Amino acid sequence: MTATPNPFRPTNESVLTALTSLGDTAAKVAENLLDLGHRGSPGVTFRCPVAVFLSARFPGSAVSVSAGWVLVIGAGVDAPMPAPVAEFVNDFDRGVPYTLPLVKQVEASGPVVDDDEEDEEDEPHVCVGCGADTTPCQSSGWDPCPPSCDHTGAWEWYIVHDEVWAEAGAGELDVLCIGCLEGRLGRPLVGADFSALPINEPSPWDSPRLVAAKERS
Repeated sequence: MTATPNPFRPTNESVLTALTSLGDTAAKVAENLLDLGHRGSPGVTFRCPVAVFLSARFPGSAVSVSAGWVLVIGAGVDAPMPAPVAEFVNDFDRGVPYTLPLVKQVEASGPVVDDDEEDEEDEPHVCVGCGADTTPCQSSGWDPCPPSCDHTGAWEWYIVHDEVWAEAGAGELDVLCIGCLEGRLGRPLVGADFSALPINEPSPWDSPRLVAAKERS
């Protein structure tokens, strides 16, 4: 019997197919992303409209887009983008006029955001408990990692079941390192706490305590 591939598990091939479907010119990519309702923030790798599009196409995946490459954390996807998509991403980050409708706007009636809150928005992976960076990287903004950058054993990027997150009293947009999450729960994490999503598949980037938590029964 031949196993049926999981349609929601990203691979280099499936990600390339999804990106190619966006169009054969940068303008067409922008048009299709707008039609699909995928907007984002310039200069933030995880919030580019292309990253938002791929996250919707492959639920549970953590997608980063930068300098012509796409990375799906924990899924082994690390591949160049089609030229029209790469051109769009570059134009979007530079604020080229045709991309401006894709910039996510704050509602006029929404809360006023102060400078400190804006700084926090630029660092979405900082643990709200201890301030540790859960996805440390030597790059800044949307620049690619320098050759000296090594993520091996350094990241704590994961998704647990909703009831576990709620038990810890964490908000929907909060980020917690493994130590702070276990501290709030008052117990060690076990494998059953983690959702069956691509982001939770074993990765060399996982920290030792994330590896131990996933393997614990």
